Amino acid sequence: LFKELAKDHFVAFYRPSVCMGAEKQLAAIQEALGWQAEVSIDYDTMSMDLLVMAGNSHIKTPAAFLHGYTCRAASLADLDELLPLAEAYERAEVLTRIHFYNHATSKALQKSSLAKQLVYIVCHGDRIVGRAQTNAQGIGWYQLGGIFVYPAYRGMGLGKFVLEAILSDIFKMQKGACLFVKKANSTAISLYKRLGFIKTADYRISYFV
Repeated sequence: LFKELAKDHFVAFYRPSVCMGAEKQLAAIQEALGWQAEVSIDYDTMSMDLLVMAGNSHIKTPAAFLHGYTCRAASLADLDELLPLAEAYERAEVLTRIHFYNHATSKALQKSSLAKQLVYIVCHGDRIVGRAQTNAQGIGWYQLGGIFVYPAYRGMGLGKFVLEAILSDIFKMQKGACLFVKKANSTAISLYKRLGFIKTADYRISYFV
């Protein structure tokens, strides 16, 4: 099918800026159409269903405090304090060598998330040091994203702390949770597995110039 597509005049000269999907299918499309990606990132897609959530007591009744740290749902009032963490996340996890950080876009995206999605934060005193949020909502699932703890605060269980809080909220709405995680991020994959997530597919995003 992909080779037949390559014969189409429009397709033969078309070059995308980004292409994403199941890893094997995307690789086959790129090979058949001769699309050379400047950057490709491979992910695991992972999910946790209601049955697994129901068996996790920490998700059903998450802790509100952990060694002097607090966790709560964020609101629009937290926007300005969240922006430095949102920038740190984008620079570390989203932007590639061919992309640039844009403060206005980052602020608009975080504001939209606070207004339309679930956003949970971990605080040390008045400082926000970690975040987990949802990026999309479906009939039976929430997609998690933007999960990030400042490097100086890692290794203390704060990622698990904030994830259990947001997963508890999702469980109360009787929905499952899914996410994308970079294959190279073994620490995050290990955390998600401990919480009960299982790998469901291989995924790839390819960027072109």
